[in-house]
Amino acid sequence: MSEYCEMWMEMQKKNEFRVALFIPEGLDTPEGINQLVIENPSEQRRLFVSDWFSGIIDAKKFMNKIEHFYNGLGVKFLSFREIRKPLVL
Repeated sequence: MSEYCEMWMEMQKKNEFRVALFIPEGLDTPEGINQLVIENPSEQRRLFVSDWFSGIIDAKKFMNKIEHFYNGLGVKFLSFREIRKPLVL
């Protein structure tokens, strides 16, 4: 089974966005993201989020940085174009 990441944006207020991603256990993480603890023992991935950005453009630039990081490691990922409500604040 190949490892992959899932990445999307979350919106808290009108112009507050952050990048969220699930990362499989054991993979390196780029700078600028923090792990959130979620209660799901069957989940074998960790949830990480960036700080909140003032505006979608800066959040998208950060998403591109993460994509570049994982492309360099040869890790596949799903990048969702939708903007979701935060899983955890």
